[in-house]
Amino acid sequence: AIDQHMRRLDLDDVASHADETFDVELAARLGRHLLDMMGLEHHDVALTGRRVTVVGRSTLVGLPLSILLSRKGIGATVTLAHSQTENLAAVCREADIVVSATGAARSIGVDHVKHGAVVVDVGISRINADIVGDVDFDAVSRVASAVTPMPGGTGLMTVACLMSNTVDAAAMQGVL
Repeated sequence: AIDQHMRRLDLDDVASHADETFDVELAARLGRHLLDMMGLEHHDVALTGRRVTVVGRSTLVGLPLSILLSRKGIGATVTLAHSQTENLAAVCREADIVVSATGAARSIGVDHVKHGAVVVDVGISRINADIVGDVDFDAVSRVASAVTPMPGGTGLMTVACLMSNTVDAAAMQGVL
């Protein structure tokens, strides 16, 4: 039986007790920019009701994106995975959309992706003189319906979002 004294734990309650450096509303706004950056809506990739696994729990990408994707109006079913997630490949294979933002070079391979899934690589690493993403692009592109390259994928939108945020911040400061 459920204890009658248990109360519903909502996002505002969690936010009021969270670390002061993490702002849930700011995270949701950041998530909006991340969603724009990924270009899913632009390419008509449906999110409502879809299973999305976000790999990486940083406060810059993973956490804000998972909050936004699960919000009313977008309505994805989100799993937030990370380096300590047991059987990460199996967890990722459950997803219709996999977003990787770990910064671990080529850590997402073909065994992480079910046939037809959409894969978004937000991570960036350097191997010797090469810049690579979290996703093993060549292997994953054989099974995914779409996969963003790295470099050349989300980076341009990252710069565009950064510039947009800079202009917005200047306007809020009364500089513009």
